[in-house]
Amino acid sequence: MAETHDLEPMTRKDGSQGLPARGYSWEPFESGNFAHLRHGADSPRVVEQVARIVSAEVTEQAPWIVEPIFADALMRYCRAEARAKLLSDHIFRLADEQGTGKVPGRLWESAVASDNAASRAATELGITPLARARLAALTTSAEAGQASLADLQRRGAEIAARRAAELAKQADQDDPSDSD
Repeated sequence: MAETHDLEPMTRKDGSQGLPARGYSWEPFESGNFAHLRHGADSPRVVEQVARIVSAEVTEQAPWIVEPIFADALMRYCRAEARAKLLSDHIFRLADEQGTGKVPGRLWESAVASDNAASRAATELGITPLARARLAALTTSAEAGQASLADLQRRGAEIAARRAAELAKQADQDDPSDSD
């Protein structure tokens, strides 16, 4: 049969009854502290702070992406790269402290997923070497196409003007009222 023990009532500071205090307490956390964070990759506030740094670095290297059309893709890239960096830094810290084998598999998976997302976003923006080469090739092709179209338009206008002059000359020659 289970034994039951009566609790000795204790009086709290506020006058209510409770168990005896164990003699410790913590100060409440101040607003904006990071004590609960392990790596910050799940904190929108931390990710945004790192993403701003990434954005500044990227726009310095690839100034064409400051155009408004790139804004959403740029933020997706910066957030993904920020998460990847935060997770990678945390993995290196854990590996240094505990050894590589002690890093949780889920953490590796999250880091790889973030790296892949950042890589896809970088390709969309044209900031990887291969994507940059493709973008340059497309731009060159488009510029050549524009030049070809402008040349064709100019040549077409010249042909149309010559034909109009020929028709006007022929109309003058065929007009019987000029023979008087």
